[in-house]
Amino acid sequence: MHYLINAIRHNLSLKMLSLFIALCLWAFVVVKQNPMVVQKFQVRVMVRNAPEGLTVVSCRPTTATVILSGPQRVVEETSPSSLTLVADVSGRSPGEHRAGLTLEDLPNGLSLESITPGEVQVFLDKTVTDTRKVEVRLTGQPANGYQVGVSDTRPGEVKVTGGAAAVAKVVRVVAECSVEGITVGAECLPRLQTEDEDGNPVSGVTIEPPEASVLLSVTREGLARKTVYVEAEIGDPAPGYEVVGVAVSPSSLVVTGDPKKLDQLGRVHTERIDITQVRRSRVFVSGLALPEGVKRVEVGPISVTVTVRSTGQSSSPAGTEPTTPPEGGTVSPPGGEAQPPPSGNPPGAGAEPSGPPLSSSSERGRLPGATRR
Repeated sequence: MHYLINAIRHNLSLKMLSLFIALCLWAFVVVKQNPMVVQKFQVRVMVRNAPEGLTVVSCRPTTATVILSGPQRVVEETSPSSLTLVADVSGRSPGEHRAGLTLEDLPNGLSLESITPGEVQVFLDKTVTDTRKVEVRLTGQPANGYQVGVSDTRPGEVKVTGGAAAVAKVVRVVAECSVEGITVGAECLPRLQTEDEDGNPVSGVTIEPPEASVLLSVTREGLARKTVYVEAEIGDPAPGYEVVGVAVSPSSLVVTGDPKKLDQLGRVHTERIDITQVRRSRVFVSGLALPEGVKRVEVGPISVTVTVRSTGQSSSPAGTEPTTPPEGGTVSPPGGEAQPPPSGNPPGAGAEPSGPPLSSSSERGRLPGATRR
């Protein structure tokens, strides 16, 4: 123990001098490689803690100059977006207020030298929400010989929220869609914009939802489009039977043609269907009997499901009902699967399901979706 103490005390002043020189060399090297620097940052001001029911309408100025000092390496790794400059407006009333600026979450190793300016002007207003209709604005020109129209806009109305004065300035919400060079219909998904009576953007408000869906229809010049219902043309059933159900799929479709002809067209009919061989239910695939100069826009089959019952039968087994097939499909009633048509069926007839007869409360005579000829 005495030996260790004597070893430490031996040449103690020389040892202390060596330690001091080593520390100085270490500090020189550290400072040389990573010197202390001062840097300016232009930081955006964030207004926080607005009282409930109030909205921040404006903040002037929107940025401030922040001066930081610290090791060069740390300063170089710092960006304006990583700094949070806050103006706290808690407890304020509607109107204009001065709010001081504070820097939050300062990176380790850095020191704040100054913030210029030290405060900002914040204007608060009562928060209101109002509805506005969405107006579609088409820009550009379609291809030569084509016309563009708006088939549908969703949503038709939106909610505009913000300060009372700002919301009052909003006279329209616009969905802008470019139709430059298009030849076919399309869906446009524009971001909605607010405008005042002069067509200028209105700031300080939010729109919910912020986007809209606009369906654009394209037709050749001189032609128009119209959505019409489809009605089945059916003949008389076999003696001793009555029609209790007719289902057409699709029940409506889009046609195009001369505008004058479309104005007079309320519905279109299928080709006449012979149902004398139907005993319960059958699906027919039929064409359309369209007026001259009118064409169907979509392509696909028209399926007609016809259900009949014997006139001597007062009711059907409990729990059974006519079944409407999916588009282009066939009907399978409860208790059995669709069977191939019996021999002698007319061309174009579908399967006649087996199983219990189908019931219906339909009255005799003309049925919805069908015309008897």
